[in-house]
Amino acid sequence: YFIGLLSAATPTTHPALKVHAALEVPSRAHGVCPLDDGSVVAVARRPGDWMVRWHPAQPAPQWHWQTTDHRYPDRTFNGHVLSALAGADGEYLYTTETDVETGASVVGVRHARTLEKLAEWPTHGIDAHELSWDLHSPGGPTLLVANGGVPTAPETGRSKRDLHRMDSSLVRLDATTGRLRGQWRLQDSRLSLRHLAWGPDGKTLGIALQAQHDERHERLNAPLLAVWDGDTLSVPPCPTPNYEGYAGDICAGPGGSFLLSAQRSGRAVLW
Repeated sequence: YFIGLLSAATPTTHPALKVHAALEVPSRAHGVCPLDDGSVVAVARRPGDWMVRWHPAQPAPQWHWQTTDHRYPDRTFNGHVLSALAGADGEYLYTTETDVETGASVVGVRHARTLEKLAEWPTHGIDAHELSWDLHSPGGPTLLVANGGVPTAPETGRSKRDLHRMDSSLVRLDATTGRLRGQWRLQDSRLSLRHLAWGPDGKTLGIALQAQHDERHERLNAPLLAVWDGDTLSVPPCPTPNYEGYAGDICAGPGGSFLLSAQRSGRAVLW
């Protein structure tokens, strides 16, 4: 229930992290997006009703509540926000959201200064989570969105329902119009695509997976990683014994590798 500005201390200092500034938030925060002016935008998830722009050096944060988006009622934030590309016309933020009435997910296009929603684009799926720019798309940059595909309801928090209807996918959207320019799915429909990270070459996307199989033994040994090369979405060979089939986050590692946090098993994975 806080976001903060932290720094790593020297190895001999305790505690290992120093908190320089902190802001209390109304509920669980999820994704944080740093902006060029030194501020950050944090977005809630479950129930996903607020976002805040905060500059650690300024006393008054800028709050935005979903109930104020009168043109787009009954939406919830899905925990992630992305800033516009450097040099792009206008100042925009992009948020993943869900239409509570239909369960369908959308990308909210917002003004970076006011946080007001200007438009929204369908993600052609449900449970949209993280989003990222693809700078190597044919014809110019596009927006990638991971549809987690897990049917849920805001009022039930983490409770999942009707998992037999899961439909997780990676979609590519036109950066200007939001038009669908591609969609990819894994063969195993019970693998939910969640967090995204580009490899050092900027051409290989690593995607953290969270298994939603009914049987525990299937979840225990489910893969944690999928990769996308611009054309194909696949699960690479990666030993995953008893990692609980759950990758919380992902980042690029050295030498073209990826690092994943498998926190339910108390371990990290290097691929």
